[in-house]
Amino acid sequence: METIKDETWKPIIGFKGYIVSSLGNVISNKRRGNPKKLKGSGIGCMYHLVNDAGEQRYITKKKLIYAFLHEKNSDSINGYIIGPIAELRLVSKEEFHAYSVQKSVDSRAMNEERVQQIYDETLKSILLIRQFYSTGDINPVAEEIHRNKEITVDYIVKYKKCSRRAAYDLWSVLQEELIIGIYKKNFAVLNIRTYLARMARSEVARTEKEAYRTVYYDDCKLYKSI
Repeated sequence: METIKDETWKPIIGFKGYIVSSLGNVISNKRRGNPKKLKGSGIGCMYHLVNDAGEQRYITKKKLIYAFLHEKNSDSINGYIIGPIAELRLVSKEEFHAYSVQKSVDSRAMNEERVQQIYDETLKSILLIRQFYSTGDINPVAEEIHRNKEITVDYIVKYKKCSRRAAYDLWSVLQEELIIGIYKKNFAVLNIRTYLARMARSEVARTEKEAYRTVYYDDCKLYKSI
């Protein structure tokens, strides 16, 4: 066992090709001489592991941490694991339901207004698009899309960490694509605002992947754009 930056590591019981940390991070030693840290984000993420019997398993980070703390084989753990990392505990189905309901009650006052707002937005978007299907007039839909301009630009700036000028350029692309997509009935849009955010994420991911692959020629040398 070793400790690195307050993170304690142990072999995973029943999975000899891996080690796990007290924070739920996993390193694979399956390739000799080339340990690899598996990707995992958040307490709810899942790892794809192969046990000692050669069977594939998808295991949540929370279960791995619980197995680490109690020195158990995760395959032997049945039930529901709840609580913060330092206080994880195994409970029955009934206890899990009660725990979930209590969390819902505790957060209801904060979330209820926001949930109602999303329902109202979604209903408005659906009615506008159905109206277009009936009348053939795309203008009310286009106007509603345009009303989401600033909130979408704010989202792009925050998500992409770019200038507002660059965000406005991307907004122009998204607005045009969404109007055309709805007009041609290529998109099933339930909520215009959230659909624009989804489009923005997809476009950012696409352009970043494209930029990574792009090479350019300068001063008699080839360079890869990062």
